[in-house]
Amino acid sequence: MDHKINKNESLPQVITFATVPVILNFLKSLPLNINSDVNLAYPHSKDEYVILDVYNPASQHSGQFTSGIVGYYNKHAGYKATIPENKYWIRKNMTGVRFKSAVVVTDPHTNLEDYLTSEKNRKVGSMHRFQSVTVNYCKDMYNFSLHIERTDSWGYLTPNGHFDGLVGLLERRLVDFGSSPLIYKLDRMPVIDYSYGNWILRSTFIYRRPKIIETSYKILMRPLSNTVWICIALMMALLMTFLKVLLVTLS
Repeated sequence: MDHKINKNESLPQVITFATVPVILNFLKSLPLNINSDVNLAYPHSKDEYVILDVYNPASQHSGQFTSGIVGYYNKHAGYKATIPENKYWIRKNMTGVRFKSAVVVTDPHTNLEDYLTSEKNRKVGSMHRFQSVTVNYCKDMYNFSLHIERTDSWGYLTPNGHFDGLVGLLERRLVDFGSSPLIYKLDRMPVIDYSYGNWILRSTFIYRRPKIIETSYKILMRPLSNTVWICIALMMALLMTFLKVLLVTLS
């Protein structure tokens, strides 16, 4: 193992436990998650150290401990250890860890799998089903599995001071994340963490633009007919009479 490291070597590269010091077995037992930022230096030769990046995609879900070479150190060049790409893109393989999630379905007779995957009646539970499709894409991209259970409530504070439904499952750590959207509420803030919303909901009015022809605007420039004026006068008289009766009644 006493050879120089090729400085042009493509990094990081996965190495086996047989080539690393025993300290990695100790690190393997620590809660190092996918967002960990831990580097380990171990002697590679008399004057040079190899720098390893160590992490676990999900240490509490039987994730696979992973280490990769990210650089080296020696007295002449100093500390040379950088991750050439985005850290989370390099760590996108979550080694098949299994997560638990929950979705809100108020009808107890609904088949959960059919409800989440069917393209029929997409207007029913649109947000839940959109979230389910998104998570399925993430499963394939990041290599993890998912167990989904159902609950009949989004999560509201009960008299005993705890939440029911989806928020209650998250509060008691029975699931890792929710697959149903939740509204921001102050009483939920202390017990759950909101992630980035992938469903943007807004209401808009859509008007059909008429064809610009002479008959479409000429009618607006014509004077009102006598019948229209008579109807306006009658409506004003009726409105004034109604207001007079209302004022007399209230007084």
